Amino acid sequence: VDDYDFDPTVVYMTAITRLSYEKNISDMIKIVSRLNNDIKFKFLIIGDGPFFDESRNEVDNLKLNNCIEFLGYKSNGFPSRSRSNCGCGAGPLAQGIG
Repeated sequence: VDDYDFDPTVVYMTAITRLSYEKNISDMIKIVSRLNNDIKFKFLIIGDGPFFDESRNEVDNLKLNNCIEFLGYKSNGFPSRSRSNCGCGAGPLAQGIG
């Protein structure tokens, strides 16, 4: 994401994902809620989908707006991943075989 202003004093984690039941971004939001607040940390979520509003509401309810940011759909989110300290993939809850 070329238009995002990365702060060099912040640790960034980025997820590029479709916000849907299968991707279960809610688990990542809950994990971030348990992190130690002594470090400057920002979780960037790049993507869109049917759980976008629900995910934003969860962040609002947990009062995590200061450390979780939704950037929405980007045609190419991978440049931001290269600038992050940590990238993560939100994999599906279950995947078909065969």
